[in-house]
Formats: sequence, C-alpha cells, structure tokens
Amino acid sequence: MQIAWTYMLQAKFERDGTDYWYRNERTGRRFRVDGEVKTWELARCMRQLFPNQDHPVRRNVEFFIGFRNKIEHRY
Repeated sequence: MQIAWTYMLQAKFERDGTDYWYRNERTGRRFRVDGEVKTWELARCMRQLFPNQDHPVRRNVEFFIGFRNKIEHRY
C-alpha cells in the first residue's frame, strides 16, 4: 500500500510539473544515493499534497506509515 501511494503521488507530481526530488542545497543538483536520484518519501509527498494536518486522507496514510515502520523495523 505504501509503495502504491508513493508511486501514485509521484506520478501526480510528474504530471503537474512539481519537483519531487531531493536537491543538493549548495549546487541545486538532484541528490543521489548509490547512483540513483533520491525522490521524496511518502510522508513528504503527503505533506506537500495535503498541507492540512487534519485532512482524513493524510491522517490515514500517516497512520499506515507508522504501522508499516513498526512492523518492518521491529527487529
């Protein structure tokens, strides 16, 4: 679910011309990790799309982000 939301929001940003990549503050170039361009994670995409913290969609997705992180990183 988290991957699907991330790709859906990044596709929307791509369509709308929104810059959704992390950039080097000094040079302005796209930041790379292991040769790949680093894009915004789901939480940052949700903050960009739903600036209101009480929006029900944002709160629901943020709940599942925390839930997924708890399961994934418990060991």
